[in-house]
Amino acid sequence: MIREIITHTSQNPEIRFSKLLQENDGEKMVWKAGNEEIQVNVSSAGCEGAEVLKAGACFLNRENRMGFPDSFRRENGMEFLLPIKDGGEFLAIYQHKAWWTRPLFGTKFCEVPERTQLLIRKNGNAYEVLLAVCQNGMRADLKGDDDGIYVCLSFLRNNVRNVDGPAVIRGLGTDPYETISRCIAAAKKASGNAFRTLNEKSRPGFMKGIGWCTWDSLGQNVSEQAILEKMEEFRRLNIPVGYVLIDDGWSDVNHETLKLRSLDADPEKFPDGIAGTVRTLKEKYHVKYVGVWQAFKGYWYGIEEGSPAHLQLSPWLMRYADGEITARPTPDGAFGFWNCWHEYLRRAGIDFVKVDGQGSVPTMLQGDCPDDDAMRNLYLGLEASVYLNFDGNLINCMGMAPENVWNRSASPLSRSSDDYTPTIPGSIVEHLLQNCYDNVWQGDLYLGDWDMFWSDHEENEYSAMLRVLSGGPVYVSDPLGHTNPDIIRKLISEDGSLLHCDAAARPAYDGLTRDLLRSGDILKIYNTCGKDGYLGCFTWDLPGNETTGMIRWVDIPAGQKPDSWLVYDRETDSIGRCGKEETYGLRMRSRDSKILALIPEESDITVIGIREKYIPGAAIDQVVKAGSLCHIRLNSCGTLVFSTEKTVRVMIGDLEVPCRNNGTLYTVSVPGDGFRKGVSIYME
Repeated sequence: MIREIITHTSQNPEIRFSKLLQENDGEKMVWKAGNEEIQVNVSSAGCEGAEVLKAGACFLNRENRMGFPDSFRRENGMEFLLPIKDGGEFLAIYQHKAWWTRPLFGTKFCEVPERTQLLIRKNGNAYEVLLAVCQNGMRADLKGDDDGIYVCLSFLRNNVRNVDGPAVIRGLGTDPYETISRCIAAAKKASGNAFRTLNEKSRPGFMKGIGWCTWDSLGQNVSEQAILEKMEEFRRLNIPVGYVLIDDGWSDVNHETLKLRSLDADPEKFPDGIAGTVRTLKEKYHVKYVGVWQAFKGYWYGIEEGSPAHLQLSPWLMRYADGEITARPTPDGAFGFWNCWHEYLRRAGIDFVKVDGQGSVPTMLQGDCPDDDAMRNLYLGLEASVYLNFDGNLINCMGMAPENVWNRSASPLSRSSDDYTPTIPGSIVEHLLQNCYDNVWQGDLYLGDWDMFWSDHEENEYSAMLRVLSGGPVYVSDPLGHTNPDIIRKLISEDGSLLHCDAAARPAYDGLTRDLLRSGDILKIYNTCGKDGYLGCFTWDLPGNETTGMIRWVDIPAGQKPDSWLVYDRETDSIGRCGKEETYGLRMRSRDSKILALIPEESDITVIGIREKYIPGAAIDQVVKAGSLCHIRLNSCGTLVFSTEKTVRVMIGDLEVPCRNNGTLYTVSVPGDGFRKGVSIYME
């Protein structure tokens, strides 16, 4: 199973064990390198339809003559080689920054980068999945080599002398996403059910509406006055904002040391405290949810010693080796820290929090971990406080290191990309790739937050379609005077409810292991809204500024697929079909985007939705059929689209209204408050 073992220890920078000295039952093995020997137990067992690779190791006779036992180096203390041969194309999701991961595509394993967390290889119609695990203070990473894949083991604390725990989950199958789900289930079982998967979690309530965030508008110059000026603009444009997220810059901090001074807002920026701002937002502007930004350490470099925040939080604080003061990595320390602050914010009217800077915490813990559960303890305290005070309404941010991803227990929402940067031309490509493919890795555990965007921007349609497809929250961050109401209205119902997809978006199978967006092809992203599917199609710079493609039934990553979908293009107001025997053709320009509805076709009438919305079917609240009558309850006005081969008569309330048809595709204008009366379609 393994060909070579490399150790990095406190007494030896590198030892390569390549000689197998003794083997017992194919599991416990003694390897030799010169005078050094190591006993390794790399066991493989089937679990939840996947193979769990557990690593165990201890040195034999490794005390020097002064009596000091050797220990593994904290970073990459042990590596072992899986001799897997090249073949087929692959997708690797790797940690490229302390806080974020991104995709890399290739065909040779030597191209697999260090700190890879998920590796998917396609070979013909089969997929092989390697999933690295981070549990119980041990982190596994993958990296490529000419001879195969190295599994690299690192540790949260120093002086680790024995290795023991699940390292890699391997799965094989023809459906890559089902295979990943099996690997996640196997990791969950192997780790003692320490975390919940996404289908076991409840969605945050604030996501039901569209939001506005202060960051890309105001940055750290946020203030109550600037926020309320923007609210006046939304009111003038008749845009019902569901929530406001007051991002970094609101807190009372020492701007030189970047440490927190008090639990309330900066008194100069927020003269009536955070409670005063919240009260005005809710009472005057009818904002249902107000959230604030927090840093995992309190602020970027922790709590200022001797400050009011230090005095209030002192029972739960400790000083770390780097001098920073923040929560103790114990369940009571972390819960006490967060609950003290969150209870204060809840009484001020705050409804949710965004907790940032999470990826820096593993670095802070280096050398200071009292036990292997330190990272998990910090999350137990945070999540317990959030569920107690805010009903679980939490955005995890800058937290895509495996120490973050694997140690949360219950929170369902996590940022899945680096920051959106609207001022950098073309940066939307990297933003799309990170969000779409990072969802492949963490989509079984979290809904991805694909970050805020500008509605008034040259890429506004592109950005809006990405967010509404994502399954996560949708929020804008336009500066004052730069709101595009037409874009926002395509995202919401008449009462401001968000009309979006409801699962974790992922690429279609034909783009899973290839960088289509940068190779001049069409990248397709799939998600669902109820029983309907939605396929976002995106291009960037194309040779000749135009390309063609197709949608194939086999490439759609749906669970239970109908034999045929009716495909609706809202831009051209046209329909086609995609099924086991039918493909749907596409023609797109450079830097183009569109969302196609994939509707299971029904024998009598297929209701598609409101054409003016990016997700037409989300504007339908209910469809009731009784004989030749189809009654539709809507949440939005606009153009109702449906398909039938029968002759129809349409009523809105008690009034018969005209409808147009192009073959079997019908459209009906539902004006003003007409949608509240419902639409009745009589088929003859």
